[in-house]
Amino acid sequence: MRVLCLTLHIGARDIQWCLEQLGHTCDIASYSGHSHIMGWTQKGVDWDLPRLLDAQYCKAWYDRHPEYHGYDAYIGFYEPVVSLLFAKSGKPVVMCCPVRYGFPFQSRLDELNEVLHPLIDSGVLTMVANGRYDQKYAEENVDREVLCIESLCAYVGNSGYGGQKAGWVVDSRVTMPECKGTINKSEALPAGHLWNDIGKYSGFVMLPYNASQMSFYERYWLNMPHLFPSEGLMWTWSQSRVLQELTWFGCSVDYSLMDWFQYPHLEYFDSVSEYARKVQWLDTDKISERIRLTNIERKKKVLGQWEKLVQSLS
Repeated sequence: MRVLCLTLHIGARDIQWCLEQLGHTCDIASYSGHSHIMGWTQKGVDWDLPRLLDAQYCKAWYDRHPEYHGYDAYIGFYEPVVSLLFAKSGKPVVMCCPVRYGFPFQSRLDELNEVLHPLIDSGVLTMVANGRYDQKYAEENVDREVLCIESLCAYVGNSGYGGQKAGWVVDSRVTMPECKGTINKSEALPAGHLWNDIGKYSGFVMLPYNASQMSFYERYWLNMPHLFPSEGLMWTWSQSRVLQELTWFGCSVDYSLMDWFQYPHLEYFDSVSEYARKVQWLDTDKISERIRLTNIERKKKVLGQWEKLVQSLS
């Protein structure tokens, strides 16, 4: 199958990698400012985002782009609503939801759902989330089935965990208390770093700003240990130290469905003092090996899910 994926985020490389592994073609139309990281040419946005709920506007946009015609199916990755640009193409469309599906129409969800319902019910559009949090959020609001296919991000390669014990990297938008054996991400992995550079560190202390982040998937594929605030502490720190971007949506979905509490072999701390202790004594080699074995099974599962979805589009 020949598929076109339109995206404003380079995370679409994950979908491209998976489909290519299965023998399909997935071309990328990237409008991301970070396109160069994946070797893509950035295109200039030429649509009016607020008008994507207008079917005739989307059809006119599609008609103006003959270079996008001739594909067997289309994928809209980010923002998810860009998938609507292909709704009148006469071909199946996949709306991928790496964030809340309604962005940037969070105040107009009823209007968006009115557009989505006939497309889903007629089999034109399939919704796919890459985590259980966004799956549940979408299903509760759209009142339709949403598939869940995890992000592998295996495009980073197989350099894996080096175990050189160069310390724990703190990945946070806010300052964490200084702790022996840790180093800030900006210092450890400056702009332009290579995937191989990640594996020389012991692991990552992560204070997530959202329910899912592509950088986590990339590092998990590299078998990197991760240390997170516990679910209770996540609630306490919410919107001040963590999960700042969830405030855009007023989400009430169970925090336990976030990736940080779904993936196996992650570690947690209930306090800053426990965090300081754990970065000293956690057996990172053992954790990394467990993640490596998990990733073998994850790859089989995710590729199987994508193949099943592609076959359903045929």
